Amino acid sequence: MKFASIALGLLAVVSTASAGMYTFTPNPSDLGDLDHHTAVAWGITGTAGLQSQLASGYRISGATICIENIWDWKVEQDKLFINLLDDPKTGVRTYSDNTNDNVLSNFFTASNSSSSSRWNGQSLLTTWTDPKGGSNGAFAIDYTYNFGSADLALLTSYLSDPTASNRAAFGLGFDPDCHYYNDGIKLIIYTEKISIPDAGSTVLMLGLGLGALVAIRRRTLRS
Repeated sequence: MKFASIALGLLAVVSTASAGMYTFTPNPSDLGDLDHHTAVAWGITGTAGLQSQLASGYRISGATICIENIWDWKVEQDKLFINLLDDPKTGVRTYSDNTNDNVLSNFFTASNSSSSSRWNGQSLLTTWTDPKGGSNGAFAIDYTYNFGSADLALLTSYLSDPTASNRAAFGLGFDPDCHYYNDGIKLIIYTEKISIPDAGSTVLMLGLGLGALVAIRRRTLRS
């Protein structure tokens, strides 16, 4: 099946037209070091180019959240909740949360009675727990979260649906249940455009594929 695989590979190459990458960073970049007593909503702006691509036949092929050198200030029970938000207020905004240090719960939930004035939809992406903690950051790590297919579909819908007035199309919500020092957070979104090959290219690729199958068939009959 070698020749058929080559032909199908060529067809895939013809089908992929171009790709893009968008990097977003909050201000401040470390979101105030993610204190236990606050939840932080980051309404991401500067998305016009990305939204224009999505309206022009592109799709989001991947997205990654990166947190540089994150660590919990001491060894303890801890959890960082990371959420995807629809139509949050723009920029970085902090909200009072968990005045008791032993509470581990996600601030960004549908049951949060005041959420409608802050964002119009939310979904938990993931949680992270420091495996060691303390030691003055000796065990800090670079944490990354890669969006799954369901996450990418939801992100696309948030970017494509109507955005409320004076809101961001989407954002991220961080609820740190413990104090996490870090050296910066960023979101990277990758796009690609899948184009339909022109008639000539399609005929050529199909011809190569059929030719390869015929060659394989003849070789099989001779053996």
